[in-house]
Amino acid sequence: MLFAHPRGCAPAGPAADPAAVPETFPRLLGISGDRIPCGATARSASCRQLPSGISALVVLGEAADAEQARPLLPPGTVPAGHRSPAAA
Repeated sequence: MLFAHPRGCAPAGPAADPAAVPETFPRLLGISGDRIPCGATARSASCRQLPSGISALVVLGEAADAEQARPLLPPGTVPAGHRSPAAA
């Protein structure tokens, strides 16, 4: 299972840096920092290729929307989510 928290819906503080979140998954899979490309676009492309040949559950806690999640998911993945207000 790969988990990242892009903080898109966090009530306080900014959303996570778009280049930082795609760096999380390669590191969780044991890829060293010198093999992770620089920049959000290159990291996202690299991140989307990681699950090739493995089964992975990708969990994005507090993603603002599908556009924030899509760069982190392999091609053909359909983002699904649920967010409901807490009961008062």
